[in-house]
Amino acid sequence: MEFVEKHGIRLARELNRVFSKAVELDEHQELRFDRLMDDIVMVDIHQHPMIMPDDISALSSYLRNGEYGWCYEAVKHGGWTAVATANVFRGLINTPELSFASYSDVSGEVSVMLTDMSRHTDVVNVSNSSQILAAKQSGKVAFFPHFGAPGNRETY
Repeated sequence: MEFVEKHGIRLARELNRVFSKAVELDEHQELRFDRLMDDIVMVDIHQHPMIMPDDISALSSYLRNGEYGWCYEAVKHGGWTAVATANVFRGLINTPELSFASYSDVSGEVSVMLTDMSRHTDVVNVSNSSQILAAKQSGKVAFFPHFGAPGNRETY
């Protein structure tokens, strides 16, 4: 798989980035696993599915560009039906400390993600369990945007 660049910043690969080892199964176990995966609905309720720069020292520059890559392929490869996206990274570039981020920054990141999702026919925005099940039945990856851990102030 080739590297992708956004605004001159080389992005990390979604797949085959780190060593992976499959658990060896016999034929019976493999059939059972396949049956389970056909029926199971796996939802990750807190994930940061943004593709990061290959060189993490370029993260601030990458975030300031305002156009990001999202890990649709990695989510699908991992067998996930849906991920609840814990959006926060864009908010970290404009805060004096990392304990909170402004609502407008984080909602801006969600907007960028939703715009990017609209360009992909194999990804769908969901907000409830029925939509997650429909995504699975149609072979699509479901993304459920949220703002991580909501606080009690205008910023969190």
